[in-house]
Amino acid sequence: MNSGGTFNEKDASGFKALRMGLRYLEIQLYYRSMDLLLRAKAAYPKINFWYVVAPTNKLDGGLIPFTFDTKQIESNINKGIKDA
Repeated sequence: MNSGGTFNEKDASGFKALRMGLRYLEIQLYYRSMDLLLRAKAAYPKINFWYVVAPTNKLDGGLIPFTFDTKQIESNINKGIKDA
């Protein structure tokens, strides 16, 4: 999974509309990723899914997830190395 594998608990009691919207998107990405995993398990019931690989931190990207910008690629590689 390339995004949404994890998200941290946050105290959202002081969030205003914009920060609450961004938090909603973060949680939605997590659940969307988990939904894809559950669908894969349902589609292939005889397969034993032992491992799920997901980043522990959000990968860099913009509106277009991967623009292949050198700085983004290097940052994402370094996050992968740190996770490994």
